Amino acid sequence: SGRVGGCLGNGLIGMPVASRPCIVALLLLALLCAQLLPLASTTALLVVNDGSDVVELLTPLQAKVPAGERWAGNLVANELALHLESPMWPSALSVDVAPGRYAVVVIAPNNSVSMHDANDLQVELSNAAHACEATRGQGESPWMDCLARAAFGGVPRDFAGSAWAA
Repeated sequence: SGRVGGCLGNGLIGMPVASRPCIVALLLLALLCAQLLPLASTTALLVVNDGSDVVELLTPLQAKVPAGERWAGNLVANELALHLESPMWPSALSVDVAPGRYAVVVIAPNNSVSMHDANDLQVELSNAAHACEATRGQGESPWMDCLARAAFGGVPRDFAGSAWAA
């Protein structure tokens, strides 16, 4: 069979096909690109504000989370430093968010800030699941509602559900 270009030859039905060395070279090139140019991943972020005043997310996200409220959004992998501002603190705070599928930033009633990674979230959900064991027999929906109420003092149901399934 004749060569068509550098990597292509004629297949059984006359259609061009890549030779084995070219396929191997293309696969190696794809692997190299995957290592050098990783896909941007996102981190599902939940901010739990149990503090005494509003918290403003400055960068990379912009949102206001009133006291007693929760806020959920996504961070891109290369934007994992979260900048927060609030009348509760003398100056803006920077919180390094751990890379992973999920992260939770909690502003406690004493106005302190803590960051919880995906493993911490799984432990919290596991503890919530034990606390909600009595509702398990009532079906999936009441149990998931209980799980969402119990984790970190209450989180959005869809956040709890997707994190539980992860």
